[in-house]
Amino acid sequence: MLWIEPIAALIVLAWLVLAVRRSERPSRVLLAYAIVFTTAWASEQTCITLYGFYAYNPDWCVFLGHVPLMVALIWPVVVLSALAIVRAVLGQGSRWAPLALGALVFTDAALIEPVCVHAGLWHWTHPGLFAVPPVGVLGWALYAGLIGLALERLDGGPRRWAPWALLAIPGTHLLLLAAWWGLFRWVEGTIPAGPAVAVAWAFSVAACARLWRRPVGVPRTLMLDRTPAALFFGGLLLVGKAPWLLVAWALASTPAWTVATGRSDEA
Repeated sequence: MLWIEPIAALIVLAWLVLAVRRSERPSRVLLAYAIVFTTAWASEQTCITLYGFYAYNPDWCVFLGHVPLMVALIWPVVVLSALAIVRAVLGQGSRWAPLALGALVFTDAALIEPVCVHAGLWHWTHPGLFAVPPVGVLGWALYAGLIGLALERLDGGPRRWAPWALLAIPGTHLLLLAAWWGLFRWVEGTIPAGPAVAVAWAFSVAACARLWRRPVGVPRTLMLDRTPAALFFGGLLLVGKAPWLLVAWALASTPAWTVATGRSDEA
């Protein structure tokens, strides 16, 4: 972990500095970061403690409970950079923003989780796709959608955003338990990688065609903000010689993201 954590720290710091410098209200950026850092850590810490579905490699340098500090620090970058794109597409204050945020973070987690598990950063105790159970990916999407309800209310003051931020933690548990006992508990098992990769690339090709005909209109700077983190997680594929199916899975979103970036606004 000696090389992973410093690089991750630089990515977090660079994103935070750029986000603060671009914002007309830097305090809002820092507040949003603090909210996601705190609630994401609390959600993950309690999930590990209560369910024991996964555990981190003990070689991480600094832990907060069961969660490595660097993981807690990088998740706000994932969530807030996704929210910036959602707002650019849907507009500020859209009622659909939390749902779209959850969907985008679901895509992020679906790519990040298998790569990090392969790299040995953590492991799951239940089977799934590339040793990652679907409920694990869903958990981050559920959390992101719930915390999005708080982030969309920051301008209304603490009385508006604080209750939603606090509810994101038990809300994540309730929705996870409902998903587990309502579906995933009864259908869990190893998911064949080949068909999953084929489906992912089919969606990617369809997204490319859609984005080429109708660009998303997101400022290119917001698209490029996520590039360092994407390269970081992509670099983890080099650890331990990732199997080609995992490489194909991790790269499935690259064509669509490239087209979206190329066709995005210059601003």
